[in-house]
Amino acid sequence: MATFSDGSLPDQRSTTRRVIAHQVREDTRIPVTTTLRYDSRDPYAVGFVFHVAPGADVVWYVDRGMLHAGVDAPAGTGDVRVSPSPGGEVLLDLDRDGHRALIAVDRGPLVKLLRKSYALVPLGGESAHLDWTAVTDALAS
Repeated sequence: MATFSDGSLPDQRSTTRRVIAHQVREDTRIPVTTTLRYDSRDPYAVGFVFHVAPGADVVWYVDRGMLHAGVDAPAGTGDVRVSPSPGGEVLLDLDRDGHRALIAVDRGPLVKLLRKSYALVPLGGESAHLDWTAVTDALAS
């Protein structure tokens, strides 16, 4: 998808799915209400909004391509790693400044969100949804 002849971007589109993910700690699984979010304004990322307490959300953004790859095989390095697990789940291994969380998400809703994201912004069409104006304005000043 490209910009329109007047230089404007395609309309912003998004999709969300609410799921119960589980933080995995040794032999314990702690349920965490989680919103999976895709927004065409940030076309390369899928947001995971972990609703840990009323008014206290923790948000992680995961590369859409890495997430897609991690549904079927281990993917990612560094702070975010994604891998399939037995039982139809996908594991997100999140690490920031030595604080690590292992999150299990059901594969089905995640795949549905990814499919919807590709319907909104096809693979390879992400750059048409980026607004470079703010970046170029900042560089010019």
